[in-house]
Amino acid sequence: MIQSGLYSASTTFQSKFFLPGIHQITAVYNGNSLYSSGTATVFNITVQDFTLSASPATGVVLQGSTLTAGITVSSLYGFSGTVNFACTPPGGTYTSCTLTNSSVVGSGLTTLVMATDVAQDKSGTGLATSGVGEESRNQKKSKPGIAPGNNSGGSSGGGPIDTALGALSLALLMGLVRPRRWKYGRLLMVLLAVTVLGCASLGFMGCTQISNKTGSVTGTTNTTPLGTQTFTVVATGTNGVTSVSHTLSYQVAVE
Repeated sequence: MIQSGLYSASTTFQSKFFLPGIHQITAVYNGNSLYSSGTATVFNITVQDFTLSASPATGVVLQGSTLTAGITVSSLYGFSGTVNFACTPPGGTYTSCTLTNSSVVGSGLTTLVMATDVAQDKSGTGLATSGVGEESRNQKKSKPGIAPGNNSGGSSGGGPIDTALGALSLALLMGLVRPRRWKYGRLLMVLLAVTVLGCASLGFMGCTQISNKTGSVTGTTNTTPLGTQTFTVVATGTNGVTSVSHTLSYQVAVE
């Protein structure tokens, strides 16, 4: 306390040293040989505040999807100031967050919107097809006996190149084994070989080929990691005299 007159003194209090609520302050003088002891009138100090809560308390979201949570501000001890919000997504997780209301007065509600990411190709799907006879992934799966056309085989069904080579071998064998009994055997063998090689060429150009487009993932290559991610909401309130901040950590399970 600081003496402010012959028979008076003053002091200053900082609300940050008080918990929210009503506090009673009084001054007591013990007296001495010249002055008697005395007690000052009780002085009440009200420390205002607010609380933050989220509903639901935690969230669950699939990769590439969004979710929302309600953030409620509740006034304590008559707080009627302005509360400003800010949100921060977890770093390095390809997520984002926004708040539908950037501020509320006294008590109020805002909505936290959280977005995750997942890699996509130009069409927004994980599989792209090419060629004249395109088929979707589901159509491909529905024909287990037919393998994608390629020059390596790799499946019990074989591709257009395997078929072409088999037919060409058969044509050559027929021409070698029985060339004298067919008047036009050699001519037919040449025509058959040309036809087979033409079909093989169409197979190379994709007439029945299904493939994944490589290098076509241009929409986004970012994927939010699986597991628990924490979004941070900071609320700063002021009543014109003092300000106070509270932090809410919102946990989301990414699946």
